[in-house]
Amino acid sequence: MRLGTKLASSFMRLILPERFPPHTPLVDFVPLPAEELKKPEFIDLYPEWRQFNKIQTQAFKSLFDTDGNMFIRALTRSRKTVFGEYALLQHWSTDEGWEGSYTFPPSRS
Repeated sequence: MRLGTKLASSFMRLILPERFPPHTPLVDFVPLPAEELKKPEFIDLYPEWRQFNKIQTQAFKSLFDTDGNMFIRALTRSRKTVFGEYALLQHWSTDEGWEGSYTFPPSRS
């Protein structure tokens, strides 16, 4: 079975993104305390953490206090995995019966 549609498109007015867009600068925030997670059961998930690192602090409000999408790219061992956990914690704290999933590559230990 052959299915398909051909559509002529003009690229005369195509606006392309910058070839190498600038990264988001890491702002020198005061690290957030773990208590920003607000619920004791969430805080207890990170018993060894008194505060979040700079990358986590900068992204925290966007992940935990909003429903928006976010793409995070940071160096290995910058504790990026916790960003998915923040998003799920925010998701579960709404009490709306939502389900969620989080996928990540396996550890290379």
